[in-house]
Amino acid sequence: MSDSESSKLTRRELLRQMAIVSVGSLAASAISACGAAAPESSTAAKPAAAPPAPAGSGSSPATASPSPAGATTQPSPATSAPAKPGVTFRLSYGQTASASSFFLAAANKYYEKWNVAATQHPIPASTTQLEGIAAGQLDTATATSLSGLGAYDKGVPINIIFNGVYGGERFAICARPDAGVKTVKDLEGKRVAVTFGTAQNLVLLEALRAAGLDGNKIQLFNMPGPDMASAFAGKSIDAACGVDPDVSNWLKAGVATVVERGGKYAAAPAFFVLRRELIEKYPDDVYRLTLAYCDVLLWMRTKGQTSDEVVNQVAELLKTDKELLRTGLQYLVLDPRMTPYIKDQIRKEGEFGVARGQMAKVPDVEKFTIPTFIERAQKEHPEFFADLPEYLKKMNVTDPAAF
Repeated sequence: MSDSESSKLTRRELLRQMAIVSVGSLAASAISACGAAAPESSTAAKPAAAPPAPAGSGSSPATASPSPAGATTQPSPATSAPAKPGVTFRLSYGQTASASSFFLAAANKYYEKWNVAATQHPIPASTTQLEGIAAGQLDTATATSLSGLGAYDKGVPINIIFNGVYGGERFAICARPDAGVKTVKDLEGKRVAVTFGTAQNLVLLEALRAAGLDGNKIQLFNMPGPDMASAFAGKSIDAACGVDPDVSNWLKAGVATVVERGGKYAAAPAFFVLRRELIEKYPDDVYRLTLAYCDVLLWMRTKGQTSDEVVNQVAELLKTDKELLRTGLQYLVLDPRMTPYIKDQIRKEGEFGVARGQMAKVPDVEKFTIPTFIERAQKEHPEFFADLPEYLKKMNVTDPAAF
């Protein structure tokens, strides 16, 4: 997920987007194509059809007393599931490969399986999702470190409850085939585009620093990712640092080739934030929402996140090109845990945001994060996490803090 589409919408436009992007019709058409039952756009508490390759069921967290407004105390998950959900979550998330798990969870009835009531509101930009939470119109967002920390710093009442996905390899520095750029050092004197204030901006600066190249020695242009393809084609830029699906589109069109991927410079986590009031008032529902997400991630890892079974269904749900989607999925690390590695990456991006004036200070990541629910899931449902050591090795994650 990228913040390249960070334009501020009016209240009316936000409501319009929420209305038109309900996942119900998308899920229905995809499930029809894939041979599963179509979900309802609003999931109620009732027995559910078994989802693909379920890893387990049953849950239960314990009631926590609500904290004072604005507090970030860690609620205790409940110990017994209520007869019916206490709240209907207004779930918002992106519309790229990074959000595949949320589309699959709705389409394959994982929310019903875990007794979670939810409506679906996919919206492309995380900044717009966060504006919806601030306005009281949405409950969740899949946020990058920069957008999420920035919103938290400005007082939006959110906390991270689990990680979504991460993977710096989905970012890439690319160049026109005829630009004479084979390494990052070759960018000296070149016209380079990036969306300012984003994770890809951080990746570019880190790559320049590692190559010993002063940023003042390149011609830097601020440009939205979707505009870069035409800029490459028109030869108004020589190189760019972008993120999928933009990068995959450039490669498919033949307007650019990869100079270097960004995995060594940033993990770029896209984490799941929830409105604090719901965390405090409905900890049992929040815990079951966490379990639903862990369950669908395990299914994706077990099937193979780039397998035809996963790609075909997600491509139908997102109405996107299968091979572009497969490319985007291959670089995502599907690990929902809030490990020291992820927290360090959030701090690193926060420091970048402060340096750019995007926030006054780096918020306390320990207060921003409420890992109660994902840690409870690790204890009560180890089957959701048993494959992660081997999976992380396969995904070339080598930092010990990630394990």
